[in-house]
Amino acid sequence: MFDGKIHTGTYVHGVPQGKGHFTQPDGLTCAGNFINGKVQGRARLVRVDGTVQEGDFLDGIPHGPAKLTLPNGQTQEGMFLRGVKYGKWVYTFQGKVRTENYPPGPIDKVKTWWRKLLIEQRKKRNA
Repeated sequence: MFDGKIHTGTYVHGVPQGKGHFTQPDGLTCAGNFINGKVQGRARLVRVDGTVQEGDFLDGIPHGPAKLTLPNGQTQEGMFLRGVKYGKWVYTFQGKVRTENYPPGPIDKVKTWWRKLLIEQRKKRNA
């Protein structure tokens, strides 16, 4: 067990290292490569609600290309930047396709957008 997670795979000095799989107490699962206990590189995450996320991770955070498949069949494909959707995302549901760009607006507004997003995420976690 590691931080409340049940981990199967290789350990080095008591820390997950290399290919492995973990399950959190709430049921979330992740299969991929671990470096110093954090998922790194390509991985597959299955959330409690059934959403499947496949993509790249950096130090345990989504970072790079990803595809999310929701329980209702909707797919979302795009890039994550340090855990936040970034750039062009393509949403497909029941044969309809739409795109969105993240963050919205000129690049000079990215820091303000990023800061507001982090504050909102903290508020949700603490609620």
